[in-house]
Amino acid sequence: MSALFKVFRRVWRWRMGALAVGILLSIAVLSAGLALLGLSGWFITAAGMAGLAGAGLSFDVFRPSAGVRFLALGRAAARYGERLATHDATLKGLAELRVALLSAMLRKPVVLLALLRGSERLNHLTIDVDALDGVALRLFMPAIAAALVLGAALVLIGWLILPAVALWEVGSYVCGLGIALVFAARFSRQPSRFAQRAMQAFRMRFIDMMRGQTELAVSGRLEGYRQSVLDAHRRLQGAQGRIDAIERISALLLGLAGTIAAGGGLLIGGLAAADGQIDPARAALGFFAALALVETAAPLARGIVELGKMTDAARRIEAQFADPGETGLGAPVSASPVPSNPPLLKVEGLACRQRERLLFRDLDFSIRAGETLALVGASGAGKSTLLNVVRGLMTPSEGTVWIDGRSIGAYSESEQAACIGYLPQRTAAGQRNDCRQPAHCVPCGLR
Repeated sequence: MSALFKVFRRVWRWRMGALAVGILLSIAVLSAGLALLGLSGWFITAAGMAGLAGAGLSFDVFRPSAGVRFLALGRAAARYGERLATHDATLKGLAELRVALLSAMLRKPVVLLALLRGSERLNHLTIDVDALDGVALRLFMPAIAAALVLGAALVLIGWLILPAVALWEVGSYVCGLGIALVFAARFSRQPSRFAQRAMQAFRMRFIDMMRGQTELAVSGRLEGYRQSVLDAHRRLQGAQGRIDAIERISALLLGLAGTIAAGGGLLIGGLAAADGQIDPARAALGFFAALALVETAAPLARGIVELGKMTDAARRIEAQFADPGETGLGAPVSASPVPSNPPLLKVEGLACRQRERLLFRDLDFSIRAGETLALVGASGAGKSTLLNVVRGLMTPSEGTVWIDGRSIGAYSESEQAACIGYLPQRTAAGQRNDCRQPAHCVPCGLR
C-alpha cells in the first residue's frame, strides 16, 4: 500500500484544492441523495395520511415538492461539478506523471534501458499509468465521503426519528459494507493482478508480433506467436470474468445489508409509531433514508475490486523512479587517456545466452586503428547481440570487452558514448546511442 500512497502524493500533491472540492461535492451528492429519498418517502406517506384523515385540502404540498425538486437539481449539479473538478485534476496529474516517468526512464543507464523492450516502456507509460486513475476517484475520495456521510446520517436520523433507528440502520449497513469490502479485497486482488498482467502480456506480444511479423513469418514462428497472443487474451478474459463475478457478489452483499438496515429500521419505526413515540411519516422517512445508504459505498466497492491492479501498477511505476541512473545527458564527457600499445577493441572469452539458448562462446578478436571487421552469420546467430555487448548495452554471460586497454565496465556511460559510435538496427526512446564528438568509432558491417 505504500506505493499507492506515494503515487497518490505524486499525482495530487499540487492539486489538493481540487481534491478537497471533489470530496465536498461528493459529500453533497451523497447527502442530497439521502435527503431526496427520505423526503420523498415522508412526503408520500404524509400526503396519504392527510388524505385518509380528510385534510387533503389543507395539507401543504408545495414546500415538500419544492424541496424534492431542489434536492434533485442540487444533486445533479453537485455530481457534475465533482466529476468536472476531480476528473480534470486527475487527467492532468496523470499526464504530468507520464512526463515524469519518461524523464526518469531517460535518466537511467543504457544497460538498464536495454533490458526493457519498447513494448514494456509503452506499458509503463500507458497501462500502468491508466490503472492509477482510480486511486483518488475510487479509493480515497469515496472512502472519505462515505465515512463523513454515514457519520452525519447517524446523527440526523437519530435526531429526526429515533436513536435506535439510527443505530440499527447505520450500524447494520456499516457491518454489511465491511463484509462486502473485505470479501472484495480478499478475493479480487489476485484476479485483478492477473488481469493487469494478462493485459500487459497481450499488448506486448501483439506489438512485438506486428513489429517482427516479417522475421516471424520467414522463420516459421508467426502462427506460434499468434497463438501466444490469443492465449494472453483468453487469460485476460478469464481474469476479468472472475473480477466481474466478485463485483456482483459484493454488490449483492451491499444490497442485502441495505435491505436488512431498511427492514429493521421500518420495524423499529413502526413499533415506535404504534406506541405513539413518532408519527408514521417519520417512520417512513427512516425507511427510505436507509435505502439511500446503499449509494454511499457504490464507488468504493469498485475501487476495492481494482485494488490489486492499482497496487501492482504503483509498484512498477515507483520502481522506475527509484532505479538509480545518471541525472541526464549533459555535456559529453571526454574519454579517459588511453595507452598507445593496446588495440582499440579487444574481446576475450566472450559468451552470451538468450534464455536457454547459447548464441556464442569463447569468442576472441581484436581490432587496431585503421582495421575493419565484418561480422557474417545467419539470422539469429548473435551478430546484433555481440555489437550490443561491445557497446555496453548488454552484459555478457562470460568474457570481457576491452576498449583501449580498459574494461568497458570501467567507462561511465557518457565516456562510452564519447568513444564508441554505434547505429543499431532499431532506435528506441531512451537509448542514448548518439555519438557527439567521438574519439573513436567501431565500424562494423552486418550481413
